[in-house]
Amino acid sequence: MREPTDASASRNPSREAAEGPGRGSRWPTILSYGLGDFSIGVMWGAVVGYLMYFLTEVCLLTAREVGVIMLTARLIGVAGDVFVGVLVDRRPDGSRARPFLKYGGVLFPVFFFLTFLPLPAGHHQLQFLWSFVALTGLTLSNAALSTPYSVMLNLITEDTRLRIRLSTSRTIGASIGVFASAGFIPLADLLGAGNRKLGVPYAVGLGALVILVSLLTLARNCRERMTGHMHASGLLDGLRKLARDREWIVVTLSMIFNIIGITLLFGSVTYYAKYALGLSDYYGVLLGLLSNVAVLAGSAAAEPFLERLPLTLSLGVSGVLGGLPILVLYGLPAGLPAAIVAYGVSGLFLGVWSSVSYAILAEATEAGEPGKAANALGVPYALNNALIKGGTSLGGSFLAFTMAGAGFVSGAATQSADAVHGIVRAACLLPAAAFILSGAVAALYPRAPKTART
Repeated sequence: MREPTDASASRNPSREAAEGPGRGSRWPTILSYGLGDFSIGVMWGAVVGYLMYFLTEVCLLTAREVGVIMLTARLIGVAGDVFVGVLVDRRPDGSRARPFLKYGGVLFPVFFFLTFLPLPAGHHQLQFLWSFVALTGLTLSNAALSTPYSVMLNLITEDTRLRIRLSTSRTIGASIGVFASAGFIPLADLLGAGNRKLGVPYAVGLGALVILVSLLTLARNCRERMTGHMHASGLLDGLRKLARDREWIVVTLSMIFNIIGITLLFGSVTYYAKYALGLSDYYGVLLGLLSNVAVLAGSAAAEPFLERLPLTLSLGVSGVLGGLPILVLYGLPAGLPAAIVAYGVSGLFLGVWSSVSYAILAEATEAGEPGKAANALGVPYALNNALIKGGTSLGGSFLAFTMAGAGFVSGAATQSADAVHGIVRAACLLPAAAFILSGAVAALYPRAPKTART
């Protein structure tokens, strides 16, 4: 890992480029960078936390049908990530990522709105087809944003501490976005005067407008300052290099396990509150809010955490400790106090993990001369995003198929004991295992940084 020392800056042909924005302009850049994951967080929180619930409880699609939609649409989006990554690597310095943020940011909120647009009753098959096409469009427009957005971390600066702050801003932005998405159900009930099916489009439409403004602000304030010699390798050559890149493989694998756990945890929380705890689905919203507040606090504690533990050890410890409270919750009788403690403690460590993981990924994707962004940033970030979205797809389909296999009935006021146990497995046991694995694989990260071995 490159430390931001004066010595390293003096070797840089352009100290301003290497260190990123000047001190006077750092905070607008840091805050605006967080708006990217805020926008994605609003979408992600709504899709992961409420789309399946919306499609089964409001649109009355079966859990198995929703599982097919989520798995297929997101896997199509994976190809979009790789394609965008190749395009990023082939673009000239100064405009490798920002154009995607400027123009891709328009389609993203449009498809977000369409994904939550319910059709009139009696059109079951048409609703299935509509939801599939809209979610596919959302995943593809997200691909046009997520890879360039991730690449921007490398293009803004190579200063490690500034990258930690940008990563923390990203994590905080994502948490606030997910936090904001928790208001969709209450807002839909309010705007629809108690008719959730009528109110959802209004609530999501407001969210889409906020996303549009946020993405335009990101594109305006975040500039590409790092340069690189544009001799981008082909996709196959890039994939061969990544297959031998142990740092990238380990951090990506950790991220895949984490996103599987997050998708299971947040996707099941409303069902868990309603059917396992026997409470209103609003309590699922509150548990999700609690977890995101804890993630925010954990993100803020990332830098002090790193002062006591090395970067990769922080990744491993925070991942394992993020899973243990949820595992303990699985072994306890279902109850709101235990759920509050488990979600809160888990969220703290997941916040630390998130900030640390993005900083490590930035280090793992490049090596070489200070002040020069790695040539092929697009492909490493694109494949990372693609595999993470594959993890999201797996997490969502695990949830849907676990519930379907346990006998879950869409729209029913109560569920069988087997169905409730399936919900508890999907809400506690499976995400806990995924979080613990995300921390455990950090032990495979090489001890010597990549730059020291080249």
